[in-house]
Amino acid sequence: PSDPPAPFSNRRLTLEIQEVSQSGRPGAFKEALRLFGDSVRGGCEPNVSSYTALIEALSFDAGGSQWELSMKVLDDMRRRRVTPTSSIFGSMIASLESIAGERRWELAEGLKDEMEKFGLE
Repeated sequence: PSDPPAPFSNRRLTLEIQEVSQSGRPGAFKEALRLFGDSVRGGCEPNVSSYTALIEALSFDAGGSQWELSMKVLDDMRRRRVTPTSSIFGSMIASLESIAGERRWELAEGLKDEMEKFGLE
């Protein structure tokens, strides 16, 4: 039997996700999610760089923002105790533009409050 493939390094994972998300293809976020999930299942411990690349892929997909998935990714960061950056929050807040009405502002305010908890501006 052959050995299982070595897990992606975080650097390689980040670069792979960025390459996929910058392709300009609508729905490229699905490939980014697959890469991320396969890497984690393969033993890669995601860090802030790989999470940033994934959230940007979700937030700025050519087919439209996937803000709900970005929120789930932020939850995963919390569970893994990876501290988000202001760049992550900025991408997430920008992704909320597709939401109409009061819900958009509630979500944005919640993200801004969380940024302050981390001492970010």
